[in-house]
Amino acid sequence: MEFALSTNVTSGSVRTNILELKNAVTEEMAKYHEIVVTEDNLKNIKETLAKLRAFEKQAKAAFKSAQDQYDEPVK
Repeated sequence: MEFALSTNVTSGSVRTNILELKNAVTEEMAKYHEIVVTEDNLKNIKETLAKLRAFEKQAKAAFKSAQDQYDEPVK
């Protein structure tokens, strides 16, 4: 599981790969839709959850950075 958000900020527009990323995340999350957590798979579940949370943090930071770049000429 490896996701990468790309952003490209130019004057008056922000371009991202958010649609492709959304589809990839949706596919990945489908694997966990009916997962049962047991003592046997608890470690793997925690690692996966940590990776998903790290990705969420990176995505939020990338969006904030893109918005800051977009707003920069206005400031």
